[in-house]
Amino acid sequence: MAINLPPKTVALAAVAPTEGSAPAPPSVMNPAAVGEMLFNTMVLYGPTGSRKTSQIRELAKYVYEKTGKKTRLLTMDGGGYGTAQDYISAGIIDVWRLVEEERPLPMLIEASKGRFPKDLQGGLRKSNSLAKDMGDVGAYAIEGWFSIANAAMRYLVGKGLKINEDVVSKFSERSDFGEDISFGAPSRGHYGFVQNLILDLIRNFSGLSLERILYTSLEGKGEDKITKGLTYGPATAGGAITAAIPQYVGDCLHLEDFQVDKGVDKDSGAKLKETQVRAWFTSHPDPQTGVMWPAKCRIIPSKVEAFKKVMGPSGYFNLNDKSLYDYLKAQDELLTAGTQDVLAWKAQVDEARKKLAEGK
Repeated sequence: MAINLPPKTVALAAVAPTEGSAPAPPSVMNPAAVGEMLFNTMVLYGPTGSRKTSQIRELAKYVYEKTGKKTRLLTMDGGGYGTAQDYISAGIIDVWRLVEEERPLPMLIEASKGRFPKDLQGGLRKSNSLAKDMGDVGAYAIEGWFSIANAAMRYLVGKGLKINEDVVSKFSERSDFGEDISFGAPSRGHYGFVQNLILDLIRNFSGLSLERILYTSLEGKGEDKITKGLTYGPATAGGAITAAIPQYVGDCLHLEDFQVDKGVDKDSGAKLKETQVRAWFTSHPDPQTGVMWPAKCRIIPSKVEAFKKVMGPSGYFNLNDKSLYDYLKAQDELLTAGTQDVLAWKAQVDEARKKLAEGK
């Protein structure tokens, strides 16, 4: 059976940063500082069970077809990755279960710089050996922002570390094994620290020369500091950057559950429902509150309508019909087509200028 391989080059490939050329560390107040990181990054966010992990499988499928390279999955989530197990078993996805690490945060920083265990079994690191070998790697998938933020917050509180402000209501209890265990609540300084940690990780991963970098997260709700109104977006630590963090990635897809009528059960007479998922690539209002969920697609302006025609005229696609594989393929093909349009226009302009110079 013939396989139609994706295009091997796209318009944006030339601007990929090389190792060591990553932009300066971003801050929440300076989104312009991460403009160079947008070329190949994206986030999928949605409620639990909205098929985020299954779309990592679709990412790996597309990247392998296009480049012949594998995808690395770094997971801080505890929900498992069974929907991608066939690609893991086939060696197309390598999994590092960072959530199982004794010190997950230092290992996550190492991973964000391209270091990866040489000896993995069932996603677990079996030795202390890490290597920066990226030759056969085409993409990274990182699960997930919310889990990383929670792990960082637990670490800071557990250690009783002061970040501008002390841990709130700190106390210790001795376990039956003679270990003093710290308890408490994070302060505003801890939230700010973790938010910037997430942005620093985005910076580090974006400094790797890869085809795609995919993050996942749960849904989050915050408050606008000026209007005091609700804001929605990917969940991290607190609500301060909930609506702002999509600025730090190129594509932002919101996964939304909805119910479809499937008739009536012939035995019980009960109405049957099926949960399906929409993947929004344009911002849209919440059906209950009207608050906007952020979403965006990285596509050149001349191909926006063509992209919608392929993926969904209303700004979303149903994961029962299409997937992230189709999204990435359409995106790359239209970028390539747009480049060809510009080259044709350039040739016409150059020819007209040549004739004018020759006095014709």
